[in-house]
Amino acid sequence: FSTHQKIIKIDLYTPISPINQIFSDLFAEKKVQVFVKRDDLLHPTIMGNKWRKLKYNLLEARNNEYVDKKSGVSARLSISASFPTGIQNNSLVIVNPKDSININLLAQSIEPRSRDSLEIIATTTNFNLKDYGMEFTGGRKDIINTRATFIWKPDCDLIRSNGQNDTLIINFIGKRKPNSGCFTASDTIKVKFLLRDTYAHFDEFLPPNTFTPNGDGINDVFVLSNLEPAPPKQPNGVQNPNLPLDNCLFKFEKISIYNRWGKEIFGSSDRNFVWNGDKQTSGVYYYQIKYSNQKLYKGIINLLK
Repeated sequence: FSTHQKIIKIDLYTPISPINQIFSDLFAEKKVQVFVKRDDLLHPTIMGNKWRKLKYNLLEARNNEYVDKKSGVSARLSISASFPTGIQNNSLVIVNPKDSININLLAQSIEPRSRDSLEIIATTTNFNLKDYGMEFTGGRKDIINTRATFIWKPDCDLIRSNGQNDTLIINFIGKRKPNSGCFTASDTIKVKFLLRDTYAHFDEFLPPNTFTPNGDGINDVFVLSNLEPAPPKQPNGVQNPNLPLDNCLFKFEKISIYNRWGKEIFGSSDRNFVWNGDKQTSGVYYYQIKYSNQKLYKGIINLLK
């Protein structure tokens, strides 16, 4: 799990710009002294004369309780999240159907006051949470903290109806509000989701074409699952003897194996099928693998004894 927490501290003391002397042969020759007032060193956080302009705004905010008087914290609120592995604040996350995303959020008041309240909301930029099957349960609790939960379990219907090109951006915003008046502090966590179908290596699928059912325990059966990938066929391509994975658009339906006369001698709708040769004689056999959307693979199998 990873945690995001943001707290900014600014000390509102009145700094003094240091004055440095500039030494030069020319100044020495003319018997003059030159000094420079270093406003660029005025403040360790806010450089230059921006401090002179910003200081009074911060003091005004402090007087109106936007800044904590004791700690100098500029936003008296922080929001944190417990993310699943691979998700971080402001990161782009690729999500596949059947993934399960669960984010727990916590908004905490840095210096609670008896009449303040906290709230967590979820906002989006270009979509509705319910349209994508997302569940957000916000909470509101006085004084100290409030919690919220985000749950998303996307399915294939989202791929079929909405496609897989949109980036879904969600802002989880924690807000603090006094008993009367507007919200005085907030903090945000942003998450970006990209919904993608499960990758299937259709272009890389190259099944084995020979097996030897002789009982020696080596290559005795013809299978197309849980096999080690073959070496690269070219620098940028890899041959994979395993059946392509099922996804939302393509699913394994059946394998049929035929003898030389076109008779089906083996068939299975289980992608983890095992064919042991069925006491067939040595020779060449023919397979046909069918996926949904009429995707077919055809080839030969050499049965050697």
